[in-house]
Amino acid sequence: MNYQDRNVCSNYEVAIAKEGKAGDPSSTYADTVGCYGTYNEAVNAMNANTNKDVIIFEINNGKTKIVNAKYALVDLTLKGSKVINYYPDTTSTTSNSYMVNNRSTGAVDGAFLGFDYSSRRALVKVAGYKGWTNEDSYEIVPLVWVYSIGFYRSTGNIFKHNFAKKISNTLSSYYGIQIGPLPEGLLNNKIIIVMMHIIFILINIR
Repeated sequence: MNYQDRNVCSNYEVAIAKEGKAGDPSSTYADTVGCYGTYNEAVNAMNANTNKDVIIFEINNGKTKIVNAKYALVDLTLKGSKVINYYPDTTSTTSNSYMVNNRSTGAVDGAFLGFDYSSRRALVKVAGYKGWTNEDSYEIVPLVWVYSIGFYRSTGNIFKHNFAKKISNTLSSYYGIQIGPLPEGLLNNKIIIVMMHIIFILINIR
C-alpha cells in the first residue's frame, strides 16, 4: 500500500492497518476508526482500542504519514548508507550514539517505542540500545505490514545472520554478515527462520 497518497481526515485519523492479500505488500490497506481534531485525542483513541494494529495518520508536508502506532517496527533504511543519530531525549542537540546504516551493520530496522510530537522524534530500540532519532531517519511500519524477517543460515560451517533490505517488502533480497563458526549441534546448509522482531516487540515494547 502506498499510504502516502491515501486520503485521510483533515487533522488526525485513527485507523486499523490490514494485511490484504497474503504475501502481497501492495495489497495492504487501512480501515478508518475515527477522525480527531488534536493529536492527543487521536492517541487516547488509539490506546483505548483493543486492536494491536491501530495506527495514527496525519498529513505532513502534503503527504500522509504514520505518526504513531500501538505495535510497530521502524524502517531505518530511508537515508540509505548514511549516519543515523540517536539522542538521549527529545530536546538534546547532541547525540550520544549513532549508526551507519549499511550492509555491514545489519540494523535496517528496530522496535518502535513511542513518538514525541513536539520534536517529531521516535523512540527506537536497536540491538538493546534505546534512543530518540529524527523524523527523516525512520518510517513506522505496523506489524501486520512487516513482510520480511531476519533469519540465520549455516553454510560451509559458517553461521550467518541474514536480514531483509526492507521489512515492508517481501524477502526478494537480503544482506548478510558472518557472526562466527557454526554452533555445535546445528546442521550445515540449513536455514533457521527466527521471528526475532516479533518476539522483540512483544518483550520490549511499552
